[in-house]
Amino acid sequence: MKSHFLQAIILLVTVLGLPLGAYCQGDRVTIDSLYHQLSLMRTAADSLPVMCNLYDVLPRDKSTKLGHLVIETADRAGHPSEALDLIRNQANRYMRSDSMLKELRARALRFPESEERTETITFIRMMQNMRKARYSDREERNKTLTEYIKVMTLEPPADKYEHIALLHGICMLISQEPNGEMLGVYLDSLSSIVNKLPASAFSIRNAFGVHAAVAYMMTSPHKSVACDRALLHDVSRLEEYYHEKGRKFRSYSPTYYTVYTRLLSNFEILDSVTIEKYYEKVKECVEEDDAVRATYEKFPAADIYLALSKGDYAAALPLLKKHYDSPSNRFRKRQMLGYLMRAAENQGDLETQRVAATLYANLLEEEILELGKGMSQDLQLAYAVYNVKNKYGDMELEKKRELASMQRKVITITSCALVVLVILLVIVFILYRRNRHLVKHLAASNRSLQTESENLRQSRAESIRARDIAQKANNLKSDFIKNMSYEVKVPLQAITEYSHLIADCVGDTGHRHLKEFADLVELNSELLSTIINDVLRLSEIDSASMPVQA
Repeated sequence: MKSHFLQAIILLVTVLGLPLGAYCQGDRVTIDSLYHQLSLMRTAADSLPVMCNLYDVLPRDKSTKLGHLVIETADRAGHPSEALDLIRNQANRYMRSDSMLKELRARALRFPESEERTETITFIRMMQNMRKARYSDREERNKTLTEYIKVMTLEPPADKYEHIALLHGICMLISQEPNGEMLGVYLDSLSSIVNKLPASAFSIRNAFGVHAAVAYMMTSPHKSVACDRALLHDVSRLEEYYHEKGRKFRSYSPTYYTVYTRLLSNFEILDSVTIEKYYEKVKECVEEDDAVRATYEKFPAADIYLALSKGDYAAALPLLKKHYDSPSNRFRKRQMLGYLMRAAENQGDLETQRVAATLYANLLEEEILELGKGMSQDLQLAYAVYNVKNKYGDMELEKKRELASMQRKVITITSCALVVLVILLVIVFILYRRNRHLVKHLAASNRSLQTESENLRQSRAESIRARDIAQKANNLKSDFIKNMSYEVKVPLQAITEYSHLIADCVGDTGHRHLKEFADLVELNSELLSTIINDVLRLSEIDSASMPVQA
């Protein structure tokens, strides 16, 4: 893993072609130190903070090339937030390249869905809107604007980020026209949506703040100042955010310089104390950042605005003569020519005043022609909007007719359904009454069956008791018969035998009475034996065990 990052560093040095001698000594030492730290890193996660610091400290052209590798490293390290942050930075730098913006958008879409990914995609779309507005021809701008307004009129997006991207595109396209009366309406609408975004959406709010401040400069200076002041607050919070993440080399001096200079351009509505305060902030940015210092030396706009605010035309005149035609001032050239004429008139420089007046008149003539084209474009746009709204009105009318027809059908179907429902309710009520009667009848039958069941149970219990008693009696009878068989019959046989014996012993002797008694005993014994035998036979009949003799 370590060799992989060493190869990445060698590739960086080769691709970026770092001419260290072109930097100041402090930057050179810092860059060398960061490259040394990067060579010691073993993982993508360890390398990411060092690479981010390199991205912040390198010159813009070098760091832009480095940005793609930092995004890949953040992705490989599993830090989507850092990768999306770098994608937004790269989108801001590649604002003129449609192909790069599309590539960055596609890369952002590969990350898991999240609020930050949506904000990043919206920010890229805002940069695409800026590119279309600034670098497209009038025909293409008009076509795109018509399409945007058609979508906004007929099918306004429900998603807030889609709404922001669409409204921003409309605002940027209108801001390129001299007659942008509709711009304020759309900017105010966009501002109300942007202000509802979460506090973490720095990039969208900052982009809107910059674009709105520039757009309001010529039409609503007070709104421009308000946008710039809000932008200063957001940039300050963003600076704290990156400082907490360890991005100590990230410089905001260029941003502060641009905002404070733009604020000074509205010196006519600012008080002297505020002007001095903003001018001091500009000078601090110039001292802190070499790139800012180079910009300031090419066009010291802050010095011009300060001199004009104080009425010091002697100081303002040479600066205006030197820089009124500066490329950095192309969007405010007519205003600068106006300041130049005022300063030349005050200083009695008639030649400069004449040249400035001629240039001002020529520029004004060009703007009038552009204004005419813009008014024509506005009329075309208004006509297109009218057509869209007219078609939309026809669609709405047709929709209302279809809705009325549908409502009539629904009412008819509902009425029929209600009638059927009433009939069903009547049937259900009748069935309910019948069911209730059956339930009562079944309840009575159930109680009767329960009573009969209880009676049967009691009868069965009594039968069981009677059976047990009969069985017990039968057992007693059997015992009695057995007793007679064994306890009576045997003694009776003995008596009979002894009576025979007595009769035989008496013989023909004179004990005639004794013999009669013996015969009488024998006779009764036989009678009793016969009775006992009959009882035993009856018992055998009852038990069904009596043998049948042929």
